[in-house]
Amino acid sequence: MSQAFAVIREAMKKKGMVAIGRLVMSTRERVCAIEIEEDGIVLTTLRTAEEVRTLDEIGHPDLPKPDSQMLDIAEKIVAQQSGEFDASELNDRYEDALRDLIEEKKKGRPVKSTKPREADDTNVIDLMAALKRSLQGDGPVERRKETSAKTKKAANTNRRKGRAA
Repeated sequence: MSQAFAVIREAMKKKGMVAIGRLVMSTRERVCAIEIEEDGIVLTTLRTAEEVRTLDEIGHPDLPKPDSQMLDIAEKIVAQQSGEFDASELNDRYEDALRDLIEEKKKGRPVKSTKPREADDTNVIDLMAALKRSLQGDGPVERRKETSAKTKKAANTNRRKGRAA
């Protein structure tokens, strides 16, 4: 297997080519691109022509011109929150909830289903106030950092117990 992998990878690298293939993921066939990345091969799922829409097909959004003060604040927030991407900060909430559910069942505890929350259309947010709070570190970003720290701790605990993160 490793010999075949090495030969194909080297041939693609020498030719500077990307392979197009198909795979089945979640019971659905997907088109994919296979390309060389350093010493490995990277697979990226692609969209078919039927899945891609042009702006002319979906319509151009009629957006208002942003308020200059709000734009200045938003730009500062973007700069403040920019950084290196760390995939370990991401988690699959569905899988996490499913793992928790399985653990509860293993312990013999009854599992209760919950009704989905209904959208609250009356919760109108003052964007300017939210942007200012975010600049002061009192917004969703701070909560995301706290959640990220908890997620990392849980992932490390799962790795020590031999479970996937």
